[in-house]
Amino acid sequence: MLVVDDNSTNREILYRQLIQWGAKVTCVSSAPKALKLLHDTAAETHFKLALLDWHLPFMDGLSLAKAIKADARIAL
Repeated sequence: MLVVDDNSTNREILYRQLIQWGAKVTCVSSAPKALKLLHDTAAETHFKLALLDWHLPFMDGLSLAKAIKADARIAL
């Protein structure tokens, strides 16, 4: 599971809750970092779900979701 949120407290809360539910979680703080992570790990990591903050700097969560979906190499 990929969590993208620029607020460190929110990331920590989501991380702790999700791992308690048994999820394998990776957190990043921005849309550009999420896209880089997805591209860098596309060959070996397959995220099944992404939780995206709506209000991210540089690119909002909806734009990030569209960018991920539009790229067949990283689409979730």
